[in-house]
Parts: sequence; C-alpha cells; structure tokens
Amino acid sequence: MMDRWIEDVRAVLDVSQWEISRVDIGAIVGYFVLMIVVGLLVKDISKDVSDYVRMGCKSTWWLMGLSLFISSISAATFTGGGAQAYMAGWSIVVIGAIGSAFGWICGGLLFAPWMRRTRAVTPADAIRQRFGPAVEQIWVYACLFTSFWGGVWLYSLAAFIAAAFNVPMVAVIVVTGVVVVFYSVLGGSWSAQITDALQSMLIMSIAIVVTFLSLKAIGGLDGLFAAIKAAGLEEDYAIIKDPGHIYTSKVGKIGDGFFTWPWLIVSFVYSFVIVANMTGCHRYLSTKNDSEARKAAFLTAALMVIGSCIWFLPAMVGRLQFEDEIDALAAKTGYVQPVQAETPNDGVNEAETAATGNEAASEAETAAAGNEAGKAAAKRIVARPKLQNPADGAYAVVAKRLLPRGLLGLVIVAMFAATMAAMDGNLTGAAGLVTRNLYPPLVRLFGGTPWEGRKLLVLTKLVNLGFGAWAICIALFLYATGGGTSIYERVQNIVSLLGVPLSLPFVLSFFVRRLPSWAPLVGMFTALIHSAVLKFGTVFAGIPVLDLIAQYSAFADGLPWHWRMPISMALAILPTGAMVIFWSTADEAYRRQVDQFFKQRDTPVDFKMEVGKDSDHSLLKVVGGLGMMMAATVSILLLFARDWTERGAVLFIVGFMSIVFGPLYVIGVRKSRVRALSDAAEASAAVADRRNDDNDASGCCGGPCPR
Repeated sequence: MMDRWIEDVRAVLDVSQWEISRVDIGAIVGYFVLMIVVGLLVKDISKDVSDYVRMGCKSTWWLMGLSLFISSISAATFTGGGAQAYMAGWSIVVIGAIGSAFGWICGGLLFAPWMRRTRAVTPADAIRQRFGPAVEQIWVYACLFTSFWGGVWLYSLAAFIAAAFNVPMVAVIVVTGVVVVFYSVLGGSWSAQITDALQSMLIMSIAIVVTFLSLKAIGGLDGLFAAIKAAGLEEDYAIIKDPGHIYTSKVGKIGDGFFTWPWLIVSFVYSFVIVANMTGCHRYLSTKNDSEARKAAFLTAALMVIGSCIWFLPAMVGRLQFEDEIDALAAKTGYVQPVQAETPNDGVNEAETAATGNEAASEAETAAAGNEAGKAAAKRIVARPKLQNPADGAYAVVAKRLLPRGLLGLVIVAMFAATMAAMDGNLTGAAGLVTRNLYPPLVRLFGGTPWEGRKLLVLTKLVNLGFGAWAICIALFLYATGGGTSIYERVQNIVSLLGVPLSLPFVLSFFVRRLPSWAPLVGMFTALIHSAVLKFGTVFAGIPVLDLIAQYSAFADGLPWHWRMPISMALAILPTGAMVIFWSTADEAYRRQVDQFFKQRDTPVDFKMEVGKDSDHSLLKVVGGLGMMMAATVSILLLFARDWTERGAVLFIVGFMSIVFGPLYVIGVRKSRVRALSDAAEASAAVADRRNDDNDASGCCGGPCPR
C-alpha cells in the first residue's frame, strides 16, 4: 500500500503526464488561491453560531439566489447531465429547464417565505418547533448517516477529472478538499455564499463560451438542426420519447422510461415535493425576510432555465462531431508513469492492464519481461478510473477539442466550483446540526452547561473541520480500495435509502395542523423499511413466507424510475398524513405548540425589528470587489492567447464578470458612504441628546452649566 502511495505522489508531481497545459494549471491554481483569500477576508464576520450557519439572517435575495443556483448543480451536471444530452438531446434541455424552474417557483410562492418565518437557525430547529424535540433528535441522528456524502462528491469529481484530463486523483481529492474545508471552516455560510456567487458567474461565463464555440464549430443552431437530421437523430432527440424507444448510440446509458410522459409527470411531482418540506428549503433561513427568500427562489428558477439552455448543447455537438473520441474514453483506465520496476507486472493487475488499451503500457510490460535492462526501463500504469458510461465525458471532450489554452483550465475550474459549492454548504450545515441540536441536549443530559457565544462558535468551526477531514478520508478510501463505479453506486444506494425518508415525511408540515408529534416518524420508518426491502429483500429468497418479500424486491427493482419513485414517495407521505386520526390523543401543550407554529408561519418577518441593521452595502462591496479581482485574474490569460479567437473568449469572460460584479462594487461603495454619513449623524444626534439630558438633570434649563 505504501509503495502505491509513493507512486501516486510521483504521479502528482509529474505534471507532464497531465492532459492540460501549464497555463491551464496556472488558471486552476489562481482559482484556488482566490477561494482561500475569500476565506481569510470573511473569517472574522461571524460572531456566533447564527452568523456562522445562516449569516445572521443578513443574506440578500441576489446572493442567496446565486448560492442556491450553483448549489443545485455539480460536476454531475456537466458529466451525467451532459451524457443525457448526448443521448436524448432536447429532452434534458427543455424538460430539465422547465422541471427545475417549476420546483423553484413553487418554493418561491410558498415554502421559501414560510420557512424563513419559522425564525429557525437550522432545519432541525424548525422540526422541533413543529413536532417537538424527540422528532428533532431522531432526524438529526439519522442525517449524520449521510455525512459521508461530501466524500462521495469529492471522489466522483476526482474520478471524472482523472479519466478525462489525466490529472491524478490524489491531487484532485487532497487539493480540492483542503481548499473547500479551509474557506468553509473560516467563514461558514458567509464564505460559502460569497464564493458561491463568484463561482456561479464564472461557471455561466465559461459555459457560454463553450456553447458558443460548439455552435460555431457545427454552423450555428441551423447547422445543429441540420446535423441532427443528417445523422438520423430526430427520434433520439425528440423532446418526449415513445415508451420503449431504443437509442441509436450504445455509448451512453439512459434509464428505462426516461423522457416519456409518465416520467415527465413524476418528475414534476418530485420537483414539487422535494421543496415542500422543512429539509428541502432550509437555506432560506439565511435571508433577511420572507420577501427576500421569495425573490431568491425566483432568481434561482430563472438561472436554472438559462443554464439548462447553455451547458447541455456542447454534449449534443459532441455526439455529432466527436463520437469516436468519446467512445474511446471507455478504454482509458490508466496512464504510464516511469518508475524502477522490480517485476514484470509491478503492482499492475493483469486484467486491468489488458483492458487499458494503452499501447505504451503494453510495450513497457513486454520489455520488462524480456531482460534486466527491460525491467529497469519498465513503465508502471498508475490506475485511474475509466468512464463506465463514456458519454459522461462528452462535455470534457468538446472542451478539450475547442477551447484554447487557459480556458480549458477554467472549464475544469467550473467543475471544481460546482462540486465545492455543494460541499461547503453541506459541511457548514452538518456542523450547525451537531453544535446547535445535538451538543446542548447531550451536555445537559450529563449535568453540564453547554457553551454559548464565541466558545460555541469555535466548537462549530472545529466540527466543520472534522466533517471536512472526514470527507477527504472517505474520498481517499474509495480511491485506495479501487472504488471505481461499483463502490460509488453502492454508496449511492445507501444514500437513496435515507434521502426520501428523511425529507418527504415533512411535506405536510406546513399544510396539516392535526398531525400528532410522532406522525413524521411513521412515514420516515415506513419509507426506510420499504427502501431496505427494495435494495436487500432478495436475501429472503427461498425462505417460507419471507419469500414474498424477495419476490416484491425483485419485481420493484425491475420497475423504471418513474414507477419506483411514486411508490417511495407515497410510502413516506401517506402514512404520515394518515396519522391525523390520532390527533385526539395530542395533549393541550402540543396543541398550543402547533397553533404557535402556524401563527408564526403566517407572520411576516420584520427585519429591522427582529434583526437590526443589514449588511447590504458590505455584501455588495465585498462580492463586487472579489468578482472584479477574479475578472482581473482571468485577464492574465490574454498574455498567452495565440489568436483572436482565444483573445475573444478571454475578453468575453472578463467582460461578462465585469458587467455583473462592477456595478455591485460601485453601488456597495456608494451605500457604504451613505451608511457612514448616516451613522455619523445618528451618533452626533445621540451625543446631543445625552448632553440635553444631562443639562436637564442639572437644572440648567438647556443653557450652559456653570463650572
């Protein structure tokens, strides 16, 4: 094992093996440095856990909207989403845009303002307000079982970057993990949302460039439609597919029944219920008030529509122009690393070697088998995962073929950014649940006094650091054990056991008053049991009576997603709702608690009365200034541009970010000056009032008092 890690370190240091230029590497390094700078700038803003977890309720609609937008995507948007576009064309573009917008609009109309009105710090606080501490504690402990998900995101990003660009997985895991943990621990939600805003606009500008160059290469939209027709892809690329449609390409994978009318209906229902609960819309707790929360949701909906029209088109162009190259990604399982070999197959699995398709590797092994000189010159394959679904690499192939130096690095940055945006919110949220919802009851249980204020804030940062280290360890473990797709899918299966049960029983929280305190637990455990049966029920095959469970498991597992998902959702929601028949058993104290919850749901947040002064001017100035700094950093790539195509791409990204962030900075500076003058006037007035009060108290009738 130690020898493998040593070889991995050597591979990391040997950048000549990477399939990106040194300029691209410089762009990636510059991005990571900027993220670290953000963490350092905002590290002292948080004064308590409320500040750290939810920005002290001072996030604005535009900042939250940008944060929600980028947190809704990840590297999977460019990989898995790109694969769907590669195979199914306009289906993912149109349906993805409409479906995403539908869910966020529903959130904006109802659930965003309702959630903000709970005045909670964490989603667990809202659950306690509605159902009591027992449900809160059970839910939080169950959520801890999904804490490894950050490591899965990190590993999946590393697997894709390694396969597509030949960058060692260890480098991706460690560097990305350390950077995201650094700024997340220092700034909490402040750094998470500020970096999210920067990353969202960077991703949008880069995606626009990739899409433009893709359409240019194929002759514009007219050329794209003509190429689709010439290739005979009208049925593959129809928006709504016929049931049982067979795709002409075998490169990618499409789930059974995807993009049909039943699938579309279920997708819309799922988009609604996933936000119609306390766990699905908890990030709105950071906004100033319910109006800001509503506008944030609407902004996210608009950006998701725009994004869907941008980042899926390149994969379609890849299908039409680079299919052979994309198909070849299935054979890329390793890269050649020169080392001193001791044996003909030094640490290389023979089956893996045969599957690599790497001619250089085969030659090296042949030489090693020949003589001692050959052994000394042998080359070892440093493993990297192949893409089991080559279509996942469609976006990367198009980017590699069309983008100039430096901008390819920015595409990789975009994939880093999307994953990091999901990770930072996950880390901060998990830390908040531990220190706010688990730590105090445990301390009181053992007769202690929980920390508060700065001490609790420090503890929250340490817990955040622990979760970050845990995520990195999980990713490295998956890599060290040869995780590949099989382990990733296994972890996904575990998460799927908890996803629906932990969220959907709370769909009725805002709608139905007459639910006993334990009602969500019924739905939660019913859905958990069903998920377990669905995944593991076949172990009961052949056992009398229990064989029925195995038969159901085999049957349900063979159903397409749009049939399995409604069953899972129904088993999470309906048992919860059925518990209304036991409302009469609820005691008077719980009934008053429920009445208070719904009264609060209908009471708008008065920011000035409940929170105080806002930070709008500071946020505008900080985000705008950092955005301009990022634009200036990107402009350095002009020094390495070789033609006007490259210069034009760089200038567009710089101009796009300047147009977005420049006005924010100017407005922020002006508001800061106005706020400073206002504060000075208020301070002067307060001093004058105190003098008058002193004069009145001394009996000088407002005139000068004698010495």
